[in-house]
Amino acid sequence: KTRTEGFGTEVKKRIMLGTYVLSAGYTEKYYLKAQDIRNKLTVKIKEILNECDFILTPAAPLSAYTKKFAAQAGVKMYPDDVFSSFVNLSGTTALSIPFGYDTNLMPIGIQLIGDKFTENNLIRIAGGIKNEI
Repeated sequence: KTRTEGFGTEVKKRIMLGTYVLSAGYTEKYYLKAQDIRNKLTVKIKEILNECDFILTPAAPLSAYTKKFAAQAGVKMYPDDVFSSFVNLSGTTALSIPFGYDTNLMPIGIQLIGDKFTENNLIRIAGGIKNEI
């Protein structure tokens, strides 16, 4: 009971999906391919971060959804993880901050990405970013 106490419906779905992919019979089909992609991604991001101090990206491809839409969308929103999932896979550090609003007054976010253990630098940089609309 305590394992799921703090998780919403969407998080529980993603945990179940991950459990399915890691189940017997799918190791080579999914897990080993994912490991290879993760290793290549980690190397590429390390190369980029050797050239610069941090990477700035959108936090998501679109501005925020309304609560009503998000409650009904489910898996339709999975592609929106495109800017954050590679950070999780590569083990780098990231920080997402608000950066204005769209024409419907929905918030837009940006993401700062740094090398492992650079949280203090990212927080300092984020604090210096001015929200210009």
